[in-house]
Amino acid sequence: SFKPENFERAKANEEIFNKEDLTSTGDLKVEIVTNKGKNNLIYSEGDLLKLWVKANKECYVRLVYYLADGQTVLMLDNFHITPEYVNKYYEIPKSFECSEPFGTETLQVFAQNEKFKPLLTEMKSGYVFVLDDTKAIVEEGRRGFKEKKEAAECRLSFTTLKGTK
Repeated sequence: SFKPENFERAKANEEIFNKEDLTSTGDLKVEIVTNKGKNNLIYSEGDLLKLWVKANKECYVRLVYYLADGQTVLMLDNFHITPEYVNKYYEIPKSFECSEPFGTETLQVFAQNEKFKPLLTEMKSGYVFVLDDTKAIVEEGRRGFKEKKEAAECRLSFTTLKGTK
């Protein structure tokens, strides 16, 4: 059996996700799918990751990716799902290439009916790194809820591997 080097760190993040789990507030629902589906996702070095998001209402979407080395990347922020794309899978207009670090990784998708507040970030080596910790990222979209604010989230887990092609 294969156990990634970062298994314990990934497990700790999963505990934070599960403790703070929010599938939705209000009627807003969000889903995400990759070019390899939703389950048992394995990407090898050089593979391209394509993403499609679907929401049942107009909303804004944020994609946060937790890398195997413990760093967090903001893949997309305040992506607007407009009325014509409600209840349809909409292709995210970016593709991503699998590269190091390798191991267990997680993509977290947040959606809400108003724009997200900015996260503390730093651009480095082509990545937008999030400097906030996992707990702060998960809680950010839930602070100061007003009665009309709706939010939803979902996650995908990935295993990324070095050069198996």
